Amino acid sequence: MTASPIPNAKARFFNLAGTGPLAGGKLYTYVAGSPNTPKATYIDYNKSSSNTNPVILDSAGEADIWLDGNYKLYLTDANDVAQWANPIDNVQSINQVTTTYTTTGSPNAYVLTPSPAITSYAGSSFTFIASFTNTGASTLNVNGLGATALKKNGSIALVAGDIVSGQMYTVTYDGTNFQVLNINSSFTTLNVSGLATFGGNIEFSTDGDGIIDANGNKLLVFAKSSSAVNSLVVNNSATGGNSGLSVQGSSPDIGISIITKGAGEFDINSFSAGLQNLSGSSAAPLKFYEGVTNGSNYIGLKASDSLSANTIFTLPGVDGTANQTLVTDGSANLSFIGISTLGTVTATTSGTSIDFVSIPAGVKQVVVEFQGLSTSGTSIPMIQIGPSGGIEATGYLGAASGLAAGATTANFTTGFGLAGDSIAASIRHGSITLSLMDASNNIWVASGVNARSDTNRTDVTGGSKPLAGVLNRLRLTTVGGSDTFDAGSVNIKYQF
Repeated sequence: MTASPIPNAKARFFNLAGTGPLAGGKLYTYVAGSPNTPKATYIDYNKSSSNTNPVILDSAGEADIWLDGNYKLYLTDANDVAQWANPIDNVQSINQVTTTYTTTGSPNAYVLTPSPAITSYAGSSFTFIASFTNTGASTLNVNGLGATALKKNGSIALVAGDIVSGQMYTVTYDGTNFQVLNINSSFTTLNVSGLATFGGNIEFSTDGDGIIDANGNKLLVFAKSSSAVNSLVVNNSATGGNSGLSVQGSSPDIGISIITKGAGEFDINSFSAGLQNLSGSSAAPLKFYEGVTNGSNYIGLKASDSLSANTIFTLPGVDGTANQTLVTDGSANLSFIGISTLGTVTATTSGTSIDFVSIPAGVKQVVVEFQGLSTSGTSIPMIQIGPSGGIEATGYLGAASGLAAGATTANFTTGFGLAGDSIAASIRHGSITLSLMDASNNIWVASGVNARSDTNRTDVTGGSKPLAGVLNRLRLTTVGGSDTFDAGSVNIKYQF
């Protein structure tokens, strides 16, 4: 004796739209050929107990239905809306349908050749193994009696994948069409109201398939790779734990990519889309964990719990050098600078002035350093400062004095003077420090000491100057502005 496929152990029915189980549906069972004479069905093979008539289907559209002889069947939903165009008559119990056939023909045009041949479709039922997977509406032609439409749930034409090659199906002629009683449980659309529980896998056969809302808008879309070995895992959590996303697969190193479209942003916040802190008690942090297996230590970033405006920081294009720090230009553009940035040494061997420009915004202190500084005349060297609009030559308050017998003290209003007096032979070494005292009003204060190597004398200086804007430039010149520098060098360094 040869083996045979497993029969349909439990009857299952789907709704009229073909989109899901006929939950709560009703199957009325009558004597075959009668107008409406009820005939009992049973819950098991031994007929130990009868089903109700009608049989009430469960939430999966299923019921244990055992037949005894021939029946006429009529299917409705829970509200008695007919699911078949006509009752199906002369349905045979399984022990009367003993032969299973294999179809020939082609996809969507199935052919059966039972022997002995039938001469009419009236009252006929067949069980067959499909040789093809259908790609759309399909027909069945038995013993050359004519291609007749295969339908599901009354008048619904089959769609691609309703019949799968190698699977077994039972069909019954309803007077017009062949009804497929055990359609393949795959759906173009499955509508779920409330909670749906699935065992095993759910297959999305086409890229772009996914989950939609009640308005037909896509909520979640799936794309696949034919050679995929890695996958995404969604983890829930108990009270006090963190839900999350993780990965699994055979690759040794697996990452997660989050790709936005166009200029779209990836948000991390407490109340809107992004990484959320649903309690809203504080801004959600972004944590970077240590690079060891199951490491628990991390470095985190978070926004202030209260922000007055939106800010997007732009990172530098390249890394900085050792001992540099990250600063902003006040417009959320970040850059690396030295904690104390040293300028370029400039010779003081010619010209009436030496300028240092493009001092970065945000600088809080500038130190002017000079070595062997000398001029061609007796005009006192001095420092002037200014914003991007230019050097300012007025508004300075201060004085300088020599620390030697007979030294002179002098006040200055056009710059920060380095000494109380000067001679052409003066050779100076030292520094003057400019510090931002009041950022709101751009007030700078100066203090410095320098000593002469041509004689035993030291000069001290101090003063203040409010600028019209943020400090941007500095000038070394003389009070008279006409004496030229003839020896030495000068440089600046600044810090934030």
